Amino acid sequence: MGVDEALDLGLATRRLPGNVESADWELLRAAAELAASPDLARRIAAKRARRARDEAEKPLAAYREEELRRMRRNFYGFDPSYHVARYNFIHKTPKSRTPVTLAVHRANADHYGP
Repeated sequence: MGVDEALDLGLATRRLPGNVESADWELLRAAAELAASPDLARRIAAKRARRARDEAEKPLAAYREEELRRMRRNFYGFDPSYHVARYNFIHKTPKSRTPVTLAVHRANADHYGP
């Protein structure tokens, strides 16, 4: 995934300069700006409240348990595609596929559509 796609998906909030020195300065500038922000305490309190609501709705431990169940299915389940993908990755074999158990968007895909 490239920066543009990450920005489009909301996984990134900004693009840093391509030059390492410039990127370092930009990060320092942004961190100093955030630290000096007059509403920093309010933002931290709001984030703490959101986290408490999220934890009350579904504890982090539940997400962890779900992830471990999926991992067990990948490692020990009937579908060998994880092991094939891992082998291909380690041996730098091109065009390996992500297992369907990880690429859930493919699990219900229309095989005749785009």
